[in-house]
Amino acid sequence: MKLFVFPSKALFTSLIAFAIVSLPTQVFAAEDPFQAVFHGSGCGDPIKISSVLTSGQVGSERTVVKGKPGYLLSAKAVSTDSKHFLFTSWNCTTKTFSLYQQNIGKKPTAKLLMALPADWWMVGVTWDIARGAPAVLVQNPDYEYQIQALLPSGWTPLWTGDRSSFGGRFPSDLQSRSGYEYLVIADDLGATWGMYRVSTSGSYSGYMGEVLTGPGEIHSIADSFTRNTTIFIGPDGSWICDWSASGTVQAAISQGKCVTVPGGASYYGVGVLGKGGNQWLLLDPTMSLPSRTEFKCVGGNFISCGTPVVGKRGTTSLRGNDFAYVYLGNSVKFVKTKFKNLGSSRI
Repeated sequence: MKLFVFPSKALFTSLIAFAIVSLPTQVFAAEDPFQAVFHGSGCGDPIKISSVLTSGQVGSERTVVKGKPGYLLSAKAVSTDSKHFLFTSWNCTTKTFSLYQQNIGKKPTAKLLMALPADWWMVGVTWDIARGAPAVLVQNPDYEYQIQALLPSGWTPLWTGDRSSFGGRFPSDLQSRSGYEYLVIADDLGATWGMYRVSTSGSYSGYMGEVLTGPGEIHSIADSFTRNTTIFIGPDGSWICDWSASGTVQAAISQGKCVTVPGGASYYGVGVLGKGGNQWLLLDPTMSLPSRTEFKCVGGNFISCGTPVVGKRGTTSLRGNDFAYVYLGNSVKFVKTKFKNLGSSRI
C-alpha cells in the first residue's frame, strides 16, 4: 500500500467567478488577489497561502500555519464560503494523522477535529458541499474504510466498505460533489485506476459504483474552483475530464469528454482561473520543475465542461505536498481580511 496518502463550490460562486474573470485585469491588484492556493511542504515546514495570477504564475505568499519539527502539514480543502480550510498533521515519527480546521483571517485559530490512532490512515479529506461540513475517508489496519462527516451530533459514518468495494484497489483520495455525492479514487499500485461515485443522501446506506477507469496509478483529484471538470493526477499521467465522463478514459478521450495532460505525470495538482474564462492546471512533479497547462471547456456551461481542450504550457513556481484552492473574492468579499494581512496559527 502507499505509505503516504496526501491527496484539490456552489453554483452561485461559479456565476460570480466567471463574471469577475471577464472584468479588466487591473481590477485584481497584486495586494488584493481574488484567488490563492494553500500548500504544505516537508516535515517541520509551515503551510503557506500563495496568490495565483490569471497567467498561472504565483504572486504574494503568506504563512498560515507554523510547523514544528517532526510534523508534516498538508492543506486539504476549503469551505464553500471560503472562510475556513482543512489541513492534516502527520507525525513523521509515530506515523499518526490529525485533522484541523482553521479560519482564514488576521488572527486565525486551528481547531483539532480528529486524531487517528496508530496504523489508521486519513486517505482523503474534503469539504462536504451539501452538508456544509468537513468529511474524511479513513482506513483501519484491516483495510476497512469509512466516509465520515462532522455533523452537529459529531463524526457520523455515511458509508463503509473494504478493498473489495474498490475491486481490490487501494483508495487514495476523496472529493465531495453536490447532491450528497463523493468521488473516490483508487488504484492497484501501477496497472489500473478507477473512480467511484458514492451516494450518501437521505437515510439510506451509501451506494457506490465504478464510473471511470484508466491505466497506471492515480494519486489525487485536483482541487479547483469549478466543479464541471474532474482532474485526475498521477505519476503515470494526468487527465482533465468533464464531470460526466464514464467507462474507460481512452473511450472518454475519443468522445471528447477527457483530454490527456501533456507532461502531466505528477502527484499533486490544482486548477486555477485564467483569462477569458480559461483555466490553468498547475502541477508539481517530483523530479522536475512545476508546470502550468492552460485549458478551456469548449461547448460547456456552468455545470458541464463539454469538451476540455489543452492549450499553451509553461513553468510556474508553486510547490507543495498537496494543494487547496481558495476563492478570495473581489467585489463580493468572502474573506474579509486583505491578503497581505492574513495571519498564522501554531499547532
